[in-house]
Amino acid sequence: MRQMPVERRLLMLTFLMMTLALLALGQAAIKANARTNSEDFLRFSNVLTEAYEIIEQHYVDPIDDAKREKLYEAAIQGMFTSLDDHSQFLNADMYEQLNKETEGGFSGVGIHITLRNGVLTVIAPIPRSPAARVGIRPWDRIVKIEGEETRDITIQDAVSRLTGPQGTKVTITIYRPSEQRSFDVTITRAQVKVNSVYSQMLDADVGYVRLAKFSTDTSGDLKNVLLSLQKKGAKGILLDLRYNTGGLLKEAIDVSSLFLEKETLIVSTKGRDEGQNQEFRSQHDPVTRLPIIILANNGSASASEIVAAALRDNGRAIILGPKGQKTYGKWSVQTIEEMRNSLDYDKEGNPRRAAVRLTTARYYSPKGETFHKEGLKFDEELDIPQENEARLLMEGQLLGDPSLVEEKESQLDHFPSEEELNGAPPQNGKNSEGGETKSDDALTSPATSADDKATTPGATKPPEPFKDLLLEHAVRLMKTHILLTGKKAA
Repeated sequence: MRQMPVERRLLMLTFLMMTLALLALGQAAIKANARTNSEDFLRFSNVLTEAYEIIEQHYVDPIDDAKREKLYEAAIQGMFTSLDDHSQFLNADMYEQLNKETEGGFSGVGIHITLRNGVLTVIAPIPRSPAARVGIRPWDRIVKIEGEETRDITIQDAVSRLTGPQGTKVTITIYRPSEQRSFDVTITRAQVKVNSVYSQMLDADVGYVRLAKFSTDTSGDLKNVLLSLQKKGAKGILLDLRYNTGGLLKEAIDVSSLFLEKETLIVSTKGRDEGQNQEFRSQHDPVTRLPIIILANNGSASASEIVAAALRDNGRAIILGPKGQKTYGKWSVQTIEEMRNSLDYDKEGNPRRAAVRLTTARYYSPKGETFHKEGLKFDEELDIPQENEARLLMEGQLLGDPSLVEEKESQLDHFPSEEELNGAPPQNGKNSEGGETKSDDALTSPATSADDKATTPGATKPPEPFKDLLLEHAVRLMKTHILLTGKKAA
């Protein structure tokens, strides 16, 4: 990070104090109207200034420029951390990374992460990504990055430390609650491209569409796919949203519009500000009126949940998922607002763009319901054996592994203690995926390793082809519907 000029540091500190004071002022106004604006501003700015001066003058190590900027950023981060898990300050690096991800590509390890009870948690690895190849699983906890504990880490800091130039390595410590053990994995970063739309005809009548995320071109790509599937003779569509963790609200609305009649309500938002109270409706006639079955699971979040609820509430689809699960339950609206000021400067001394991501509203389904922290229940469930679904990640069919429902033995409501981290070590230096835990070069899936197949004792024939049981059930349901109703919409 380039050193910030003295006058800019002073300006930044002043800005920081004013920002924190204004936040405190807003909170105080809500909780205690008796306090005046000027009293709050003076009180809080004085406390902040005094606290900073004490650190500057008496901390055991001298506060250099790099440490000083970390203090500034930590103070800003603290505001957002105290609000909720989704509100964030995005420094210049994080804002740049966010823009790359919404465009569909970035360089890193290839995982979706969240904070779950304050612990950095993997939602899902991206298929065929470096993280997928080393056997990272949904619900794994990342307790250390390069030996540094992730306790109290923010999402943006974690992303910053996990991403990096292609070919560089990062070592993370994984704690797997279901196995009560921790282990290190070294991952080589690579360019990760997330195509948002995949499609194929599963037989003469059923078209399959997989939405991996909602990025810039998702709705346009999906429109072309739907037209193509109909030309090929599709009489029903399976829309797979399993482990689609969301993306752009605009794309969720545009995707829903492809299936709904013009002026149909898709989603509404309600917030504290009047401008956040909005209704979003389909702006055009549907591209298809074919019946739809949505496949979802507990990794279907945010934009995925909006689409699923919109199509179900308007009688256009049913939702099918694994027994005992619901969708993730992220029904909050985050607004990205670019800031005029920044802590980071380029080589010419110009400020780099920073932003804030702030929760400003809640989503509501067409029927007026919100499912924040609850998730959508499925219309139909299927009991899925874990051993069947454990291969979905390695097969690259989904953006994650739906076998790993976070059951009781996998749940963790605290940062793991030293005793928990020092539990039973991996047997013979192996992890549960069959590879060495120290290097991604040696880690492969037992189901896909040629060496494993060649050396398996007593092997007389290749393993049976992998079957996605939930998808097969969806095909059966759709074919039955087509036989009973023809091409009529659901």
